[in-house]
Amino acid sequence: MNGAAAARALAHRGTNVIGFDRYTPPHALGSSHGETRILRTAYFEHPMYVPLVQDALGRWLSLARTSGRALFRQTGGLSIGDADGALVSGVIKSINTHGLPHEVLPARDLRSRYPALQPPPGAIGVLEPDAGALAAEDCVVALLEDASSAGATLRFDEAVTGWREQKGGVLIETSRGTTETDALVLCVGPWLSRFAAVRELGLTVERQVVFWYALEGAADGLPVVIWEASEDALLYAIPGPGSRVKAALHHGGELVHPDTVDRVASEVDEARVAELLGRLMPQALRRPAVAHSVCLYTNTPDWDFLLDRMPGEEHVYIMSACSGHGFKFAPAMGELIADLILDERPRPDLEPFQTKRLRPNQRAVGRTIDKNWRQAGPA
Repeated sequence: MNGAAAARALAHRGTNVIGFDRYTPPHALGSSHGETRILRTAYFEHPMYVPLVQDALGRWLSLARTSGRALFRQTGGLSIGDADGALVSGVIKSINTHGLPHEVLPARDLRSRYPALQPPPGAIGVLEPDAGALAAEDCVVALLEDASSAGATLRFDEAVTGWREQKGGVLIETSRGTTETDALVLCVGPWLSRFAAVRELGLTVERQVVFWYALEGAADGLPVVIWEASEDALLYAIPGPGSRVKAALHHGGELVHPDTVDRVASEVDEARVAELLGRLMPQALRRPAVAHSVCLYTNTPDWDFLLDRMPGEEHVYIMSACSGHGFKFAPAMGELIADLILDERPRPDLEPFQTKRLRPNQRAVGRTIDKNWRQAGPA
């Protein structure tokens, strides 16, 4: 996904671009699959993300028009939890910082407006009208098609096996030969952790299993939903066309290696998701799951992105480690990496995404939301 976005942005600026992928995208082996992704601008993680996701939404809508693909479905977005919980308080902070349209609904009003949802008494919901769902695989294809149309050369089923910096650029080694370039951008998701210079910054790869369930009645009228059920359980649900919903936990999965990860869901994987979704939608949900997929989160210790030069290298760049919430940003991130490579001042400031903020051998805290960090802002 990020590689497609970077290739597209650089190609549109007249740069000669070669994109390598060890597989043929879209595929289900990384973090850019699974039918849908939530796009929300009332960003609970930190208000600094709001301008970036607003920029990304505009670029997705523009790409949808030029590609003729239905890339975004505006459903509205609902964040549910305790008023002082990390989710709702974070959403409200971003709303107040950026003046975002919204509506606050107590639990009884949520049940009345969305009968399929039965949030617990005392919970509140923050409704964001502009949120919705991106069509994941179609987004990848549209970015690649547009990159190719702009002149990018895309080489699939060709793995990058190594590189070395040389005067003025990089010699890239692949499974089919070598290529000389001015710069190399690594957008390899969970495989980024194989590189020692980045791994030492505390990157981890987390296995998250996504499930699809059938609903009694159509799901078309439901918004995308995020529910903070407890301090360590953040559930999301994305209604699909027809009568089914995609659901998963956000963070909390086991740490894995991308080449050996178990891609088959177990009863244990499903139990927690089914239990929480059953509490949220007790009358509408039909079990068991009708399908599942494994997604890999590549996490930094503070859950923010990496967009920077590779430590110790001049012509190699990192555009990855999106900590489970980066898909929606791809077209905006592509522009930022193009700014960085072409030495044009990036907007917004990239300091929160630079490697220097992370200490060597630092490790993620392992919680769904680090509330104290979110309130303080990035280190």
